[in-house]
Amino acid sequence: METEIEISIPFERKLTKEQAEEVTYTNKPRIANEDITFSNHLGKLFSQSNIDKEILRKRIKDILKEKSQTTLLDVVENYGGLEKGLPELFGYIGIVKEFKHVISPDKTQSIVFDDDNRKQIKIPEIILTK
Repeated sequence: METEIEISIPFERKLTKEQAEEVTYTNKPRIANEDITFSNHLGKLFSQSNIDKEILRKRIKDILKEKSQTTLLDVVENYGGLEKGLPELFGYIGIVKEFKHVISPDKTQSIVFDDDNRKQIKIPEIILTK
C-alpha cells in the first residue's frame, strides 16, 4: 500500500513574544593543576597531516598497471595500510572519481584506519578498473 509521507523539518526557530530565560552561572571554573604541555593529545592538536593526492593517484595507477581491476581495500593493503588514518582514506575516496570505477553498495569492506587501536570503518566496495 502506498501512502504519501509528509515530512516536516523546521530549520528556523519560531518567533515568540516570550523572552528566553536568562542563564546565570553560579560556579566558577576551576584552574587546571597541570600544564597543557603535558597533555597526551597536544601533538594531535597541532599536527595537521597533509595528504598528497599525487602519491595516492600514483599508487592506484601502479596497481592498475599490474592488474586490470582492483578494489580500494587492495590498494590500501598493498601499501601497508593507512599511514595518516581517515584523512588518507577520504583522500583516496576523493580521487576515485578520476578513474573508471564501480561502487557496490550491497557489498562492504572494512578498512583499518587506526592500527594502534584496531579501529576500522566499513565502506561500500569500490572497484577500480583500467
